[in-house]
Amino acid sequence: MGLKEFDFVDTWLNRPASDWSLKRISILQSKIEKYTYKLYNMNKFGRQNLSKLVPTHLILQFANESFGFNGWSSEIVSFSITDIKVANPSNDNNSTINSKDKVSHTNKIMGQESTINDCANEDQVMITVFAESKIIVTLKDGTKTDSIGFGTGTMSSKGLALAKAKKESVSNGLKWAFLNFKNLLDEHEIKIKSKFYKDGLYGTVSR
Repeated sequence: MGLKEFDFVDTWLNRPASDWSLKRISILQSKIEKYTYKLYNMNKFGRQNLSKLVPTHLILQFANESFGFNGWSSEIVSFSITDIKVANPSNDNNSTINSKDKVSHTNKIMGQESTINDCANEDQVMITVFAESKIIVTLKDGTKTDSIGFGTGTMSSKGLALAKAKKESVSNGLKWAFLNFKNLLDEHEIKIKSKFYKDGLYGTVSR
């Protein structure tokens, strides 16, 4: 099915753009539910949202099987560093570096001004970067969903810690964006029953 067969409106964020996306999202959900059912039968995770336990690589595998490798795309809308901590693991009494051992300076990381405290002896320092990313997943018919992902990176190098935190936050955001398609389906069904849509089920486009 080519893109020309779809009608587009300005935005389809959290709303299905065609019958194709409804069917494909349902396939994705069935794959996720089948996996979480196995987790449920293991009787070791208690009462919680089991979908969050599905590994990201499996979510991506399910997405490719449901939408096709060329049926979806993702975009990093924003990325930010939420916190930076510097610790001295060799100090058993206090993992935070004492102020007298710190040399404060300002670095620009990803276009942001972040004050980082470095120890005079960098071999004893572990730097933890906390980051978050906003990810949008767009299906080929224009249907979109988004989510915020969080990540942390603890390394002896600021650059490596930042890279690890960013990679983890993007991966986490991508996973939850796909999981949010379930909410899209649920809300769509409620809106249909309440006759919420005034422009037709998938919008009206003049030809």
